[in-house]
Parts: sequence; C-alpha cells; structure tokens
Amino acid sequence: MTRCGRRRCRCSQTGCLVALGTVRETWAPIVCLGVFGVMGMVWNVNQATLTQQRAPTEMLGRISAAFRTLALAGTPLGALLGGAAAAGWGLNTPALLAAGLFVLGAASLGPLIN
Repeated sequence: MTRCGRRRCRCSQTGCLVALGTVRETWAPIVCLGVFGVMGMVWNVNQATLTQQRAPTEMLGRISAAFRTLALAGTPLGALLGGAAAAGWGLNTPALLAAGLFVLGAASLGPLIN
C-alpha cells in the first residue's frame, strides 16, 4: 500500500468517526460502520504485509504477536472510557473522542510508518 493509500485509510476511518458523532440521519451509522470496517481490514492487511517485509524472518512470529497483543490489549480500557464518556457527555462523545485520538495517532506515528 502506498503512502497515499495509508493516509486515505486513516482519513476515511477518522471521517467515519466524525460522521458517527455528528450526523443524525438513519443511514449514517450503516454507511460509516461499513466503511470503517472495510478500512480496518485494509489497514490490517497492510500492517501484516509490512511486518512480513521488514521483520527479520527469525523474529517475525514474536513481532507479529507483540503487535497484536499491544493492538488488542487496550480494548477493555477503551470500552470503559467510551462508556464513561457516553454516560457523562452523551452518546456521540465516544466517536468524536476516538476521531480525535485517530488524528493524534496519525500525526505522531505517520512519519514513522510512511
């Protein structure tokens, strides 16, 4: 995947999160969650391909396992924080908060993975 493709993937997911938090139409969650899921699949394939290309063969299993562990380890904490944000500030807050975190993540990690 090219640099432009990775940026498009990150921007698409961020845009979906912003739309989920702001658009009140019935179609918005259906379209946004569909696009978000497809872009997530594209990102996962890209990450696995880059790992296989760049990691030393003898370290590939350990690097893949470490990446997956770190990627999934924060899920329970994110669910708790998202629930607290929804309870405190409304149901649209978790999507907007996640969009902000995507922007921060893309800005800080973008130069490293491009």
